[in-house]
Amino acid sequence: MDKTKKILTLGLTAILALSGCTTTGNFSSEEWQLVREHENSKLSDTELWKKYRGSYNQYDNMSDDEFWNAVFMEEIYPEALQAAVNKANSTASTAKHTISYTLVELDVYGLGMKRSESYTQVLDIIAENGKWSCNAVNSDNFLDGFTDSLKWGEPGSADSSTEKESITNAESLICLYLSQDFPDIENASFKAYLCGGECTSVIFIEDMTSTIKYGEGCPDVEEDGTFIPTYEWDGEIAGINANGTIIGTAPTL
Repeated sequence: MDKTKKILTLGLTAILALSGCTTTGNFSSEEWQLVREHENSKLSDTELWKKYRGSYNQYDNMSDDEFWNAVFMEEIYPEALQAAVNKANSTASTAKHTISYTLVELDVYGLGMKRSESYTQVLDIIAENGKWSCNAVNSDNFLDGFTDSLKWGEPGSADSSTEKESITNAESLICLYLSQDFPDIENASFKAYLCGGECTSVIFIEDMTSTIKYGEGCPDVEEDGTFIPTYEWDGEIAGINANGTIIGTAPTL
């Protein structure tokens, strides 16, 4: 069993022990929620478990524990995990595109990023209860602009109901566009790296409302913000760290 599956199995075993369950099919957990989302199902945990047990007739002679270890953990659950990683990567990719688009739009106002690899900026963007925020950038990395109504260098905030006309800083504009692109995201953390006017990479973790730190349970980056190519994930499924956290990356690592 690879490291990722071992971690997940240990975690699920602990959940079962704490809940007093003796059958692996009867428990509630984030892991079941991943399976439910993958199946686009509204069945309860127990109903979903019974569905799988009934669908794999060739394993009728197995006990629940045997079925869990041989089929669920080896076939069903890894497929759901991979789908969740793909979704996270897609979110990171969309965010990267949105941030890049915003930088191009800001160029029109003379607020683009300075065009040299010596100008770099990290954006820490957090959604919490549907409210989006972004750290204040170093305004020296950006042009001054042609208007006093919009500028860089202040903490940004917005949600999907924010009127664009009310925004006074570029950081908030990024928050607004992201909130519009991801109306279903309530809580999440993004880390974007800008270099010479381009968004070179994005890391995304859903249900996290603290700042992502490069190299701590997630990929580190080069000086230009591209991911270090030698980074290795902890298990056989790329996009899952040692804690079982699903991490979206753009470009996909």
